[in-house]
Amino acid sequence: MNIVNAHYDFKIKINKIDSEQYRNLLVPEIDWLLNSAQLLIVKAISNPRHAKRLERYGFELNQRNIDDLSPLVVNDFQPPLQEKEPGVFVAELPDEYLFHISSSVIASKGVCDGIKFRTTLIQHDDLNNQKDFYKSSFLWRRV
Repeated sequence: MNIVNAHYDFKIKINKIDSEQYRNLLVPEIDWLLNSAQLLIVKAISNPRHAKRLERYGFELNQRNIDDLSPLVVNDFQPPLQEKEPGVFVAELPDEYLFHISSSVIASKGVCDGIKFRTTLIQHDDLNNQKDFYKSSFLWRRV
């Protein structure tokens, strides 16, 4: 559905067409309401409050979830890296970023060049650099 059809559909659903029930809504106001509704649906599908099964499967729990969110998922995004300090790189996320689905890193060390690693999300209060099982490891291909 394009934006013109979305605006028309919105006006029909609030009974605005040929009625004096609502004042004229401006285009930015309609866009704001449509974007708020879209964000609500995305949050309800991808990150519901009570999600025992989602921990295992992610938001791809069933085909309907995949079909509903596939136009919004960005694959193969490569953010520019900035070296914060020697050997420490930081990637800026775009403004439209909402949820992390999966990520990987391509790293090099010595003669090993271009090795792909899966990343693991950690909480801010985790002591990931102080425990051997949680540290990043080139040998174990873990970041």
